[in-house]
Amino acid sequence: MNLIFKRSCKQGVLLAAVLGAFTMTVMPTVDAAGNAQNDKRLDVVQERIQRSQSTVSTSVGGYTYSERSHHHHSGSYIGLEIGSIINPYRNAPELKLADQVVTITNSTYAKEGVLGIFRDHGKYGVLGINGEVLIPAQYKDLETGLYGNFKYKDGKATKYMDKNGKEISTAEDIERSKMENAELAKVKAELAQYQTTYPSDEYEYFQDTNKKYGFKNKAGEVVIEPQFKDIITYFSSDRAFVKNKEGKIVAIDGNGQEVFTPPSKDVSPFDDNGLAEYRRKVSGFNFGSLLGFIGGGTFSGHGWGYNGYGVGGFTYDGVKRGYMNTSGDIVIDSKNDAVWPMTRFGTIVKNQGKTGFMNRDGQYIIQPNNYETGEIDQYNGLLVVKNKDLDKTGIFSIDNGQQVVPFVYDDITFAGTKRMVATLENTKYLVDMETGEAVFTTVKDDMIDGFGTDVYTWVHKGHSKYRIIDMDGNILFTDDANVFSDVKTFTNGHSAVKVNGKWGVVDMNGNWVVQPVYDNIETL
Repeated sequence: MNLIFKRSCKQGVLLAAVLGAFTMTVMPTVDAAGNAQNDKRLDVVQERIQRSQSTVSTSVGGYTYSERSHHHHSGSYIGLEIGSIINPYRNAPELKLADQVVTITNSTYAKEGVLGIFRDHGKYGVLGINGEVLIPAQYKDLETGLYGNFKYKDGKATKYMDKNGKEISTAEDIERSKMENAELAKVKAELAQYQTTYPSDEYEYFQDTNKKYGFKNKAGEVVIEPQFKDIITYFSSDRAFVKNKEGKIVAIDGNGQEVFTPPSKDVSPFDDNGLAEYRRKVSGFNFGSLLGFIGGGTFSGHGWGYNGYGVGGFTYDGVKRGYMNTSGDIVIDSKNDAVWPMTRFGTIVKNQGKTGFMNRDGQYIIQPNNYETGEIDQYNGLLVVKNKDLDKTGIFSIDNGQQVVPFVYDDITFAGTKRMVATLENTKYLVDMETGEAVFTTVKDDMIDGFGTDVYTWVHKGHSKYRIIDMDGNILFTDDANVFSDVKTFTNGHSAVKVNGKWGVVDMNGNWVVQPVYDNIETL
């Protein structure tokens, strides 16, 4: 097993790519590109699960269920090579930051004893961790505020209150957020040492009496004299786009000097690592929003979307985009047939009917082929790819282009940053990405939902036959009465559940915390 570490001050990242070999029971012959070289039916060793469990029938609120206490099971490796997936970017500082941001955000309400927001007869209120009503349903709208607070509209004014409905001032809310943000501030400070920073990062634009724009620093001192007709973007990577005195859009540096003219008038700010998106208009083209970060995969039917890490679907949105660097050089041309939104590794590019993956230098690291791209795990740097010629699916590393799972599966989706779901013939496997072990198996038609930020998830067939499993594949609860008609992602060990058109909340063992009596519930 090799550990490969890379540090780049310019890009501000610390990457750890861990590549190793995994135990396998059957290994199909593959060529250098990872394509299966035989047509024989692959021998798959079925996972044999041994469970000792007790079943207790309980009746709560008129609904009877069986709770199953799962003690242990023995897993086996899928009878194919899963590949060298060992959470390759677990130590990247900015991703540690994202991880902690999600943890802080999710845990704050739980620490405050808040379970979630509920809706009843068109009004919203707040539930406590034990299911008690903390704030009655009396608000037309209710949103989470900062660090355990809630905000609502009083006429046109936005007001804040605590978990008990006590109104707090905006100043109090800000002060509280400062105090409770101390942990997050420490994480950001750790991250700063890996990032390239510029004085212009804090510049703010202003307009003088002649309606000319310039920039001031954080102390309010003028650092770039007012001379521009308009400000197109803020400063990032020591570049800002402005409209100069001739009315032309140009890029300037932190000294106000013109650096280059962009290839399009439609430009975005540079990201922290020095790339900016530009767009060209095409008559009759359907422009969309950045669906790639929240939608389902292009051939995968059940991507579970963004969970704080950038895991899930990655779909082309119809925007004719390209990318340029801080010198104005075109790195990825908008004249390609399709360019996906940029990630910290690079992006998917399709041209002349072939699809590949380019790094941030505009070099193909996954060579163009007759591919369809599926879900992306930006946390671990992994991309699901379907070889349309073979009608099989595998996984590539989008850091170095190495194929880490060969084209042997019918479908692959990510169920979080530590688990993936692989389908082969009539069997669906929940796979531990660190070991390649199939920790849970079920039939092809079952759905295994994503774990999100929790360690529990649902397995179900459409909108029926719901089961709760943990990350090790242990079955904690089965809806034997088959009365659940819908469920939501687990948060802090709780999930909203729908029964007979009403929503309640269960814990990870299927016990009712809130009876199904509300119009809707969102756990926090």
